Amino acid sequence: MKNDIRTIKTKAAIKHAFQTLMKDNSFDKLTIQKICDEANVNRVTFYNHYQDKYDLFKEYLDEILMDIFNSSKEAYEISTEPNLFFKTLFNKIADLCFDNKNILMTLEYQGNSIMAYIIQNTAFEKLSNLVANHFDAAKLRYPANTVSTFLVGGFTNITSFYLNSKTASKTELINLSDSIIDDLLKIILK
Repeated sequence: MKNDIRTIKTKAAIKHAFQTLMKDNSFDKLTIQKICDEANVNRVTFYNHYQDKYDLFKEYLDEILMDIFNSSKEAYEISTEPNLFFKTLFNKIADLCFDNKNILMTLEYQGNSIMAYIIQNTAFEKLSNLVANHFDAAKLRYPANTVSTFLVGGFTNITSFYLNSKTASKTELINLSDSIIDDLLKIILK
């Protein structure tokens, strides 16, 4: 599919509709027709760009994570300031999660393992590429994929725990993750 201005605008409208609808609808109840109606496009147009709503969700999440990763890379160089980079990265992800808590809780409470897979796999892809491309293998005690899997799995689960907690706050999550990052990087990096 070519990336002309019309395609870019159409995909943006579909993603905006998806985001808007997810605020008030569970993912399971979200239909392609609802997304199309909200975006003011027809189903054929939707399917010209996406295979299904899972494909749309993956691209939507992919763009959000890329923005977060890129802004973190702009703030700190991962290879020379890994502590600050990872703290910034995970703080931005925590902000995103808490700002979209209702959407994430809807996804999680549905017990939809496909959604959990998409979220973790997308985050893993981005983080493993980042670690592999910015750390000399000689600086890592463990393979880049292992480090990425550990970081994504751990952070995903602890964020889920804090989102589900009635008393835990975003500040507590950020303080805890900052402390964990300091300790983990001492173990992971040579």
